[in-house]
Amino acid sequence: MSETDCIIEAGTVLIGVAPDGTMALRHDAAIRVHGGRIAQIGPIAAVGFGNDHLPRYGSRRLVAMPGFTNAHHHFGITPLMSGVPFAPLELWLPRFRAMRQIGPRLDTLYSAIEMLESGTTSVHHIHSGLVGTPEEWAATSNTVLSAYGEIGMRAGYSFMMRDRSILGYGPDADLIAQFPKALRDWITPRLAPACVPTSEYMAFFERIRSLWEREEPDRVRMHLAPANLHWCSDDALQLIAETARTSGANIHMHLVETERQARYARESFGCSAVAHLARLGVLGPNVTIGHGNWLDSEDIDILAECGCSACHNASSGLRLGSGIAPVNAMRAKSIPIALGIDQSNLCDDRDMLAEIKLAWALHRETGLFSERPDAAAILQMATEHGAKSAGFGGLAGRLEPGYMADIVLLDRDALERPFVSSATPISETVLHRATKSAIDKVFVGGDLVVDGGRVIRVDRDAVMAEIKDKLSAPATESETEASEMVNLLLPFIERHLAHSGLDAGYRPYRFNAMADQ
Repeated sequence: MSETDCIIEAGTVLIGVAPDGTMALRHDAAIRVHGGRIAQIGPIAAVGFGNDHLPRYGSRRLVAMPGFTNAHHHFGITPLMSGVPFAPLELWLPRFRAMRQIGPRLDTLYSAIEMLESGTTSVHHIHSGLVGTPEEWAATSNTVLSAYGEIGMRAGYSFMMRDRSILGYGPDADLIAQFPKALRDWITPRLAPACVPTSEYMAFFERIRSLWEREEPDRVRMHLAPANLHWCSDDALQLIAETARTSGANIHMHLVETERQARYARESFGCSAVAHLARLGVLGPNVTIGHGNWLDSEDIDILAECGCSACHNASSGLRLGSGIAPVNAMRAKSIPIALGIDQSNLCDDRDMLAEIKLAWALHRETGLFSERPDAAAILQMATEHGAKSAGFGGLAGRLEPGYMADIVLLDRDALERPFVSSATPISETVLHRATKSAIDKVFVGGDLVVDGGRVIRVDRDAVMAEIKDKLSAPATESETEASEMVNLLLPFIERHLAHSGLDAGYRPYRFNAMADQ
């Protein structure tokens, strides 16, 4: 008997969304897990017959549902925790260069704790950018993936690639030429990753993909992440796309997150960013567009024709003033939409139970008969569609035989306190009323990883204490220098953006391009 063999009971099981768009359910059911996968779902007595030797979890007062997938995640310690003020994206990202580091293991465990304890069992970890030698790339990547394994999460992994225009929307050399010598000497080596040939990144991708997918074929997926259109040359994009096709990997690409990015594409290529990617042959069913706040109707048609997915990062778009993805327009074209929390959500953490509520509310259009996603649709985004985007399609995101037993058990008494009518669909109750306090247990591949609402495979309190000790220590000389250099850098970037003209024509309370259609 595998150590993941068990039986999990629940009064209600959310299977996943049925073809008619409703949530498929089983009542007073048991889930038998064998070798980490769901082997059987049925009446409790029938599933239990002859299986008295198996460990049992759950009860009829619990609700079972598929684990969530955070389909767009970068790192653990949030910018707000590090003293980075909120600003528009282009003025926010440069400040990251002064953020203190606690090492990839602790950083990964911190966000993984938040994810697991809110029911997220899978993640697409998009590393913000590898630095150093290929050996250092491997050490960082292996540490991140090992940390997810240590705590018990399933992980897709990619690293953002850039080969131009790191600091703004034009050649870095033009900006650097304006810098004082101290700033120029400090920033130049930190732009070195853009000088790495894309072919070297592809070779590294193949090596690490072979290692991890051989060692942990059900837990790890390797993806490719060209950072954004203005950060990647056409040659780099085409090489990445070809590597993805030959290896069977997914691509996750930030695109038109801000209106400035959308305008940059039109001014640079004479067409939209999506149309340019289509011309290059980059788009396909293996591609997820991250953010996509400023897609227009023609872009959406192209994405639908190419079979692409999108990842909606609702909190991120609001907190940075980047925009709101046209989710309803994409759903009308049957584009699968995943949910991501990006750096962090409105609560400055990785609580997917909070994010699904925002995603639902954000797309309640004001027309009397407007099409709006219901609870079942939002839950599908956070489970099945997210799993597909993260590389676990057909393996995670539903509770059906053959799928991995990634299961969240919710306390129905906590969900319904003091009372919820039996006429209220359980999917609506879960979406609108579930908080972390309702989570009783979480399983990943049949392994119990959260019990009583707390992770159990790492010492949660020790992780938090170590992080506090590291971040409360006095700043080092190099950290102080980084802070000073970033403060010198920002005025140059502000002037560059002001002179670019990409913010011209801004109109208040306009959050995406749909109002222009």
